[in-house]
Amino acid sequence: MGEVRQKKTPTTFLCKQGRPARRGIQKTAGSLKLEIASLESQLLEQERCHLEQVSALENERRILRREQDQLLGQYEEKAGELAR
Repeated sequence: MGEVRQKKTPTTFLCKQGRPARRGIQKTAGSLKLEIASLESQLLEQERCHLEQVSALENERRILRREQDQLLGQYEEKAGELAR
């Protein structure tokens, strides 16, 4: 006669309390590697943006310092003219 086949049931993982574990917690090594790669990519992008911001701020500081030096020179020149 025919052989009785057992129906395959999905494996249920249990948490410490003996209840079925939530699906969201179960992650494969592959999905974790992808998540890590994604987070690393985000960090690199943030670092790149921060370096651009620092560079822009340093450039702005140099420009302001140059303008201050020019103004100081003009004031000193004007003060020298008025002192004569």
